[in-house]
Amino acid sequence: MVFKSSKKCSAWLAVEPVPNAFVVNIGHTLQIISNGKLSRAEHRVVTNKKVSRMSVVSCIHPSGNCRIEPAILQKHFLLRTLERLPPLERYKLRP
Repeated sequence: MVFKSSKKCSAWLAVEPVPNAFVVNIGHTLQIISNGKLSRAEHRVVTNKKVSRMSVVSCIHPSGNCRIEPAILQKHFLLRTLERLPPLERYKLRP
C-alpha cells in the first residue's frame, strides 16, 4: 500500500504487484541529495496468505557528523533558514 496525500484527502491505496519486479524505496537521504526530485515512499506491506514474497532491506546510515545536502546547497541554505520553512523544505533548492 502507498500513502497518497492531497489537500482534499489522504488515504492508503492498494498497489497491484508486478510479477518479477524489483522495487526500490528511498528514504530522506536521497530525497535531500536529489533536491526533492526523488521522494521517499510512505508504504505498508500487507501480507498475502496465497502468494509468497521476499523483502530485502538495506539501510545506509552515514556517521552522525556527516552532512547530507544537495551539491549547491551552501549558496541557498542561509536564505531558506531565514524564511522559516519546515526543516525538510529548507534543503530544497530553488529552480
